[in-house]
Amino acid sequence: MYLTANHTFSQLYASTIAPLLRRAAGQPEKIRPRARTWAVTACALACVLACVLACVLTGGLILGGVVFLAPDIQTALFLLGFAAFSTLILCGVMMREPHRAIDARLAEHTGEILAGHACDGTYVQTAPLDWLPLKRMAEIGVIGWGGSCHMGAGLEGGWQDKRFRIASVHKTRKMSGDTDSDDRRVVFSGLVMRTDWHRSMPLIVIRPRTLIGDHASVRTHVSQMPQWILGHDGFDARFELWSRSGTIARQALGPEFGDCFLRFADAFARGGAHAGHVAAVFDGMTLLLAVERHETFLDLDSHGLDETAFQDKCADVIDEMRLPCRMIDTLTGAA
Repeated sequence: MYLTANHTFSQLYASTIAPLLRRAAGQPEKIRPRARTWAVTACALACVLACVLACVLTGGLILGGVVFLAPDIQTALFLLGFAAFSTLILCGVMMREPHRAIDARLAEHTGEILAGHACDGTYVQTAPLDWLPLKRMAEIGVIGWGGSCHMGAGLEGGWQDKRFRIASVHKTRKMSGDTDSDDRRVVFSGLVMRTDWHRSMPLIVIRPRTLIGDHASVRTHVSQMPQWILGHDGFDARFELWSRSGTIARQALGPEFGDCFLRFADAFARGGAHAGHVAAVFDGMTLLLAVERHETFLDLDSHGLDETAFQDKCADVIDEMRLPCRMIDTLTGAA
């Protein structure tokens, strides 16, 4: 169900999300006493155990319920201090945990509501690694190979008879040749999207000319495909086109594709040195996109926000949820 003029975002927020936020705001007060009880109990037990251990280590005795400590009191004081410090940290964690759980549930429920109205979609708070074909995209050479990968929030929905999945992806890799250092470099940070395409396409790989990576990865993993030009000056200056046949690829993409792809790159890929970096893979009825984008995506963290601020954040998120629709329209020339 999409938002219409008769069902504005303000109405949607007031009728569905605001009650969730108010209910969530009251839950910590109910949970906090129980968390405090557990924290105090843990603190008391830790202190008792520290005293017992101190007696053992310093040669003290426990007789008739009375603790007799040896003259070496420094060890006992150290253990008691360590126990107090540890339990203070534990108390802090136990007091914060209810807030985190409530914030996570609120984000999940809010995301489901917004996704249903934005694009008849489904919100995923943390997308699993196999949710998108990241391995294949890495093998082709469009998002960087190896390293560790972190998936953020994702969205699955439909637009113009096309189903899509989109999620934020952050890939890093340890600096080569430096085994003693934990320094890592970012090999990709942005959005990855899989969507249906309206006609069957030959295998075509499009990458920015300034993309960091080995061109051999394209040739090795995609059957020794050669590189071609599209015949569009602006496109050819910024992007590489790889396919088994340049003629077939140009015919499949069509005469308007160069302009559409440049508009797409300028509109949706931004951030730092990789502004305008977009990679695409056409394969049959499927299009895979990797868009460099150094911005948060579908961030519904409500911690520390009042109702007005959270409403503003929800308005931004529902606009982000329409991003795949705008992407599809731009690439197909409908925008």
